[in-house]
Amino acid sequence: MTTKWIFYYLLYLIVAFIAFAFILFPREQVAKKMSNRLGQLFPGITLDMAGVAPVFPPGLRFEKPEINLKNRVFLSPDNLVVKIPFFDIFNPGKEVKFSGNLFDGVVKGIVKGVSLEDNNFAGVELSFEQIKARQILCSILNSDLNISFDLNGQYVFPDKKNKGKSSGKLFLTHVVVKIKNPVFASMGIDTLEFTSIELDFLQNKKKVSILKCVAKGNVMTVQLKGDLIPAKNMFDPLEDWSLELTGFVQPQPAYVSKFAGVSSMENLFKNNREQGIPIRIIGPLKAPGIEL
Repeated sequence: MTTKWIFYYLLYLIVAFIAFAFILFPREQVAKKMSNRLGQLFPGITLDMAGVAPVFPPGLRFEKPEINLKNRVFLSPDNLVVKIPFFDIFNPGKEVKFSGNLFDGVVKGIVKGVSLEDNNFAGVELSFEQIKARQILCSILNSDLNISFDLNGQYVFPDKKNKGKSSGKLFLTHVVVKIKNPVFASMGIDTLEFTSIELDFLQNKKKVSILKCVAKGNVMTVQLKGDLIPAKNMFDPLEDWSLELTGFVQPQPAYVSKFAGVSSMENLFKNNREQGIPIRIIGPLKAPGIEL
């Protein structure tokens, strides 16, 4: 037998082995084990899936993934792929890369220093690219909201530049907020549009500190900073969080007369025409007190 035929036979055996491995891969059994393992690694997150399939380059594709956070945030990516670099497979401090499509955009991330033996990890980096969220319904700030936006951003945990705190930068564009609120209703406003919302924050175990929040809109520009505080931990339901925010609301010229005509704002607006109306938001997220 010539060397050429030996090579062909070896190639055939390798291809056959890979084909059978893909066909006979125990999708459901591996999915259950992956869900249990991820639940141990990230106690605040539950990942359910119909099955797991191998992909090339070496990795796993989760079929029909559903991500649930204990604070009742639910996400269902179109797909989710997890990869471990080949040379990291036997490394006790593994680096796990993942990517998925969500709301017509892309979420990418790296989990560093993963220890399956200790159910621990050293850090997480996330990036969000062109996420198109549409018609998100919520009731906060004494208002019923229907929100749509495009999102780009990043999140780092922990961030060495900020003394080990987590940090994030989010940039929202094409923001449309349909709002039901008595104050805005009195001004004949039922929709707010923002060309951009820029948000910088830091996070520790006790709170999320808003360093910068600037929302530029057709009705007003809003600037806020302060803290978002969970009742006990970061996975508390959002309605159990509280706010301690301060800032300014600057109406656009076309809406100055409407804001000035609201009795609670009239004197404040006269005294703060250039800087805007000072505002303080404090109390539970769902229905905080708003002080002008």
